[in-house]
Amino acid sequence: MFMEIKVFKKFPLFSAQSYLLIKNDKALLIDCGYLSDELLEALNRVTLCGLIITHGHFDHIRGIDNLKKLYPDLKIFYNQTNTDFLSNPINNCSRFANQNDVIINAKTISLSEGVHSVGEFDFEVIYTPGHTKDSMSILFPKENVIFTGDFLFPRTVGRYDLPTSSISDLEKSLKKIKPYINDELTIYCGHDQATNGKRICHENRYIIDIFNKTF
Repeated sequence: MFMEIKVFKKFPLFSAQSYLLIKNDKALLIDCGYLSDELLEALNRVTLCGLIITHGHFDHIRGIDNLKKLYPDLKIFYNQTNTDFLSNPINNCSRFANQNDVIINAKTISLSEGVHSVGEFDFEVIYTPGHTKDSMSILFPKENVIFTGDFLFPRTVGRYDLPTSSISDLEKSLKKIKPYINDELTIYCGHDQATNGKRICHENRYIIDIFNKTF
């Protein structure tokens, strides 16, 4: 079954891209940094089955409470670590970005590593900490598509100098993601253009370094 992917990125400063995945008029949203008119218009044409948060930085979560007001029964899936991001402006970095403190009150559902189904969507959750403790990537094996949040970008990786960041965790996550990368894999990230497995293996020095090692 074909999965349409809509990208929403015309947001104010410090807002990450959101992705709306659509199958048979059912939709799954990945990250909600801002509720733009364009995104709301798209949501009005589908049945929203759930929201997945790739990690708890404010630019990926800021629109959640407003979305929850529109969809009171919406299921919000998240890697619930023992560190509070959603309601902690220091950990979610809103306080450091000269923004108003971002405090999210919506309740979330813990999303464990492994295979899951939500509505029409089958996917695998891969915990990929490093940029943040709660970072995770979402792989759709049938479509050969992965959403990496701010863990992995076309030519680099997410910052590892922020609260709960860890370069050692990041290195472990790069090793973990290695088996999932193939030439045709489409990689969608939080703040850049999509890429594929073939290009990232030639353009991303962190991936190149990992692929040149044996473990």
